Formats: sequence, C-alpha cells, structure tokens
Amino acid sequence: QKVAIDGDTIAIAAENEGNTGDGEDDGPGAVYVFRTNDGGATYDELEKVTALDAAASDWFGTSVAIEGGTLVAGARGDDDAGSESGSAYVFALLAELTPEPTPKPGEPTPRPVPAPTPRPVPAPTPRPLAAAPQPTPRPAPSPTPRPTPMPTQLVATVVNDASELRSAVNDASTTKVALGDNIDLGDDPVDVTSDLVVDGQGFDVTGSFAVQGAALSLRNVKLTSSSGRRRALAPGSARRALAAQENGGCLAVENGALTVTDVTFDGCEASNNGGAIHAVDAEVTVVSSTFVDCSLVYPNDAEKEDKKSWLGGGAIYAAGDASTLTVRDSTFTRCTAPDGEGNGGAIVAAEVRDVEITGSRVGECSCGEHGGAFYLDGESGSRTLSIRDTDFDQNGDQNDQKMRNVITIRGFEHVELVGITAKDNSNGGGNEASAVIEFTEFDKNFCASPGDGQCECCDGLYLWSAS
Repeated sequence: QKVAIDGDTIAIAAENEGNTGDGEDDGPGAVYVFRTNDGGATYDELEKVTALDAAASDWFGTSVAIEGGTLVAGARGDDDAGSESGSAYVFALLAELTPEPTPKPGEPTPRPVPAPTPRPVPAPTPRPLAAAPQPTPRPAPSPTPRPTPMPTQLVATVVNDASELRSAVNDASTTKVALGDNIDLGDDPVDVTSDLVVDGQGFDVTGSFAVQGAALSLRNVKLTSSSGRRRALAPGSARRALAAQENGGCLAVENGALTVTDVTFDGCEASNNGGAIHAVDAEVTVVSSTFVDCSLVYPNDAEKEDKKSWLGGGAIYAAGDASTLTVRDSTFTRCTAPDGEGNGGAIVAAEVRDVEITGSRVGECSCGEHGGAFYLDGESGSRTLSIRDTDFDQNGDQNDQKMRNVITIRGFEHVELVGITAKDNSNGGGNEASAVIEFTEFDKNFCASPGDGQCECCDGLYLWSAS
C-alpha cells in the first residue's frame, strides 16, 4: 500500500519522487510523514524520508507501513543484492526530549511558600432589599477549543552495527539515528561533522565519537571506551592533535555543541584529559546522566613522567573561552585523576565562560593534586559559577591524603554555592572569588595532614581572597 495510518500519524509514499522528468519513471522515491493534532482537520508535514543509499529507479516507497514507533518502506527497484532484488528500510519515530528548565545563575532557587492559615470571616447579617428588575442573563461565549499540542517526533534511521552507523553518519542528509542493537565501534572513532541526534534506545556502544564544528545529541545509551584506544579523536588537524594528547575516552568535541541525556558512561578512560568527555570551545550540557569508574590512566611509567602539563578531569574536561558546562541531575561515582599532576577527579573546567551544576551527586571521586571532585578555573574575564542542590560524599585524594581540597574554585568573578551538602570528604574546598553561600551544610569533613602547609586550614571550606 502507498498510504499507512497509525493514530494521528500518516505516511504517504511517492515512489517516483526525484525523477529526471524525461518521461522515465526513474526517481529514487521518498515517503512523506504527516501528523494531525486537531483530529484530522489539518495535517502538518513532519519529515520527508529517503533511503540512505538512494539511487535512480529504486522506487523507494513501493509500499509503506507504520505502527507505533516504527516506519517500514519498501523499494522494489533497489538492486544492491541483484537486479530488482528489492529492499525494505526500517525507521524509528523518536520523541524529542527537552530538559526541564532550571534557574539561571544569579536567580534564587524557588522555595515553596506556606499557605496562610485561613481565618473564618463572619457572615454579614442579611438585609431585606427592595425587588428590582433583573437583567436577562446572557450565556457566556464558549471558548474556541485549541488543539492539544503533541510531542515532536523525529524520523530516525535504525542502525544495527558499526558499519551501518558509520554509513548513516557519513550521509550528510542523516540527522537522526536510532540504535537497534549493541554496537562495538572498535578503535576508530565515528567522526561527526554535521548536526546529529543519536537515540540509543537502551543499547550499549563501545568506542568513541569525535565532533568537529557540529552539534551532537546523545540519549538513552550506555558508553564505554574501546580497549585498544582510550580516546576520541576529532577530524583533520584537530584529530591529529588529539591523537597525540589522548583526550576524551568516549566523546571529543571541538567548536561545536554536545548534549547528553540519560546516558551512562561506564569505565571510560583516557590517558590525558577527560576520561569520558573532552570539550574545547564547545557548549556541553549533561542531563540525568551517570559517570561510573571513569578515569585517567597512564599506560606505563615512562609516559607518566612525560605528562606534566595536563590538568585532568576523570569524567569531564572542558576548556576554552567559548565553552560552557551545564550539568543537571547527574551522578559521578569513583571517577579519578591519577597522582602526580592529576586535578579534578570528576570534572575539570579550565578558563571556560560559565559553569552550572545543579541537583547532582559526587561520591568517592579522587585525584592526586587539586580538586578531588571538581577543579573549576575561570581564569580570565567575567565568568559565573553556580553549584546548587548538589551532594559531595566521601571524596578525597590519592597522594597520601595531602591534596589541598575536594573542590578547587578560582578565577570566577561570581560564585554561588546554594543547597550544598559535603559529608565525609578529606580536606576542604578552596575558593578565590566573590561568593554567595546559602543553605549549605558541611558534616564530618577533615584535613588529613594538619600542619604540613598543605591543608592545615581547609577541612570544611577554605576561602582565599574571597568577598
């Protein structure tokens, strides 16, 4: 059939779409997807769907079916497996995810206001009134019903292995991909150079993505570094530079944007910066995600001696004047940066524009130098750091418990710490900025080596040059 309907969604096939107009039926074909939100009175075009390997006379759309979240289109003229062998293409309809808005830095966290206790009001004594003519009541006009807005859906190409994923990403017309199985990418990262949405649909990916000058949105997937290469590489000159530095165990992004939602990073590793994520001059947003056992590791002692200039970031490393880092409702557990020069067991933000961390938990994270949990450096310019409603529990260091603090903050023009709970951490937090601290609790934090010049005064919170 050429038309398929499922609820409020309709798919219409146009198997000769794109023909040359010379009288030959040689179009590759297409399928148009529409949706109604007013009971069928009107339809809006959702997407024009074509085959990834479209070719003349494929007649993509010979038949079409749609049910639930799946769209299937037949192409009777496709000859990849022989003359007119035909093919069937499977696509997924994805619901667009939009994170709940959170207060911007500088705005107070809304708190419930108790309702006032109602007081009984004495009823007035009725007085007799003279009868008066009553106006004829007019019925109130009924409001014009408005159609209920429907969630935006995306038509996505379903991929089941590394080859299909690379082919889909390399096709410039592909903007949405859905996984149909677990995928092992091997040691070679997937290069993303145009905007892309990847819905993991709960499957696992072993390997890495490199984003250059584009926006990548990842959701509902579990990521693990490949065993052969603990890094992600960006294309071109950036790819070569990152190859030497070994940055980003699963994701590397440069001059672009990265959004991860409901993503689990499990055992991601790199040997320089960013065990899971490495971002340079990029906008990074992490929502409802989990980082477990992400770390920076040295392959051998010789390489350890050579690496004296990196900053760290066991889970996330973000740097550059154009970078912003937003983390919401996420968890960091046992993330580490090694001893020696290692900073930021969970996160390093170096010379970034703004940092916002909200509703998250950091537990059992450690490093060898500064910031067992976070190392946050605003360094130059006017920058804002906001950490709200976030718990720090049992974070420490690896260097004989002589690390200076669990949270290192410096260089930001304005710092907000609101609703913070810090418990059972070794050594305190350092801050060099103007600070607003509200609804914050410190419990059973300690300085491991008092009097050694390292942490003699920072077992709870250490403020340096702050106002």
